[in-house]
Amino acid sequence: MWGVDRSVTNWILALLTIIMLAKFGFPKLMGDPVSVKGFNDFSPALGLDPDGFRIFTGVAELTNALLLLVSLFLVRFRIWLLAIGYGLTLSTMVSGLLIEFFAREEPKMPLVVIAVVFILISAFQLRIPFNHYLSRRRGARTG
Repeated sequence: MWGVDRSVTNWILALLTIIMLAKFGFPKLMGDPVSVKGFNDFSPALGLDPDGFRIFTGVAELTNALLLLVSLFLVRFRIWLLAIGYGLTLSTMVSGLLIEFFAREEPKMPLVVIAVVFILISAFQLRIPFNHYLSRRRGARTG
């Protein structure tokens, strides 16, 4: 009926990821004081302009949320959008963890937990394009 990549679980995980990315992306772009302070705290360790890095991160998170949202409805490019979207989510969350542990004086544990949860969701959801790729390769060998 819905197919492998349209199950209720996949939709819920996608919507949860989209909401999370938007929830963290918008404040970065809007210059929320908490976001500004966070980027100012760890930017000396990274050697990056805190405002530029904050804006870049916010744009990346919102672009990623848009990719995943479009993947729910655009059937023709769904596999590619899922691969790119969850690949970016995975890399964003791993980068966030590295920053929390190595660039911030003391990691903020709620952010660590959120990052770990979305690393696991991304890894789980990347099985969709991976399985699609494997099934196409198997079909090409037998056909």
